[in-house]
Formats: sequence, structure tokens, C-alpha cells
Amino acid sequence: MNSWCRLELRINTKIKDVEKLGKMVKPIIAFCDKHDVALRATYNTVDECLYARIDVEGLTSRYCKGMAHEVKQMYKNTLKCKIDVLLEAY
Repeated sequence: MNSWCRLELRINTKIKDVEKLGKMVKPIIAFCDKHDVALRATYNTVDECLYARIDVEGLTSRYCKGMAHEVKQMYKNTLKCKIDVLLEAY
């Protein structure tokens, strides 16, 4: 039986330039593609926050949680900003 994990994040970045933001998160997208992690990110121009949904499927719940939190940490280190967890489901 496979396990899964989902994290939904609100990333309070101070970067307003969407193109610059896109270039900064390319390594995160590449990491997700390499490790088969589903990542959906959208920038909300009203509250000027980046919203990300991370979905991971794997053989163990520990792997899934670890990968999801690794992606969250990559966002935090890359963008150097506050991240609010909106949803965490296992």
C-alpha cells in the first residue's frame, strides 16, 4: 500500500517580480521533477503571496513527509521568507 502526503503553503515573499521569482524557484521545480513530487505554485497579486501545493506518493509515510518538508525548506532557504502551512495531510 502506498502512502501520501500533501502540504499547502502560503509563502510571504517580498519579491514582487514574477519573472525573478520564477527564476529563483527553478531548482525547486527541477528537484520535484527528479523525485516525482507533484508541485503546483501560483502567485496571488492581491495579497502578494506565493501559494504552493506539494503532493508526494511513496512506499512509506516517513518518505512522503520527509520529501514534502524538504521542498518546504527549499522554498524557505531560497526565498528567505516566512512560510505559513495552510494544510498538512497524510
